[in-house]
Amino acid sequence: MCHMSMRRDGDFGFVLVTHGDTLKLQCVEADRIGNPHQFKNTDNYISGITINDYGQPVSYKVYKRTITGQYKEPVDVKAGSFIHYFDPLRCDQYRGVTAFDTAVGHARDLYDLLKMEKMA
Repeated sequence: MCHMSMRRDGDFGFVLVTHGDTLKLQCVEADRIGNPHQFKNTDNYISGITINDYGQPVSYKVYKRTITGQYKEPVDVKAGSFIHYFDPLRCDQYRGVTAFDTAVGHARDLYDLLKMEKMA
């Protein structure tokens, strides 16, 4: 399931959580890593990931998503307790890219062509 989400959204995350004596994984969808409605990337914060001066992830900001699509109650999860699953295209890439990225432009072109053909 996480692999399908990673291919669709670009990345996926797991938070390592201890529950009593057991270690569990909490799944985190890509849109909950950082707030997609905020675009405040700085030198040390990139799309929900705080990095140090060497470019290494220090923490991940994980939001709760409500039924109505609001993002609230962010929690900073230390990088040692977070497994970030994505397929990078560059060595300094912090977030993944959807596998459908190459098809999106062509799909829009086909949609526009069909729309123009219907108008004609």
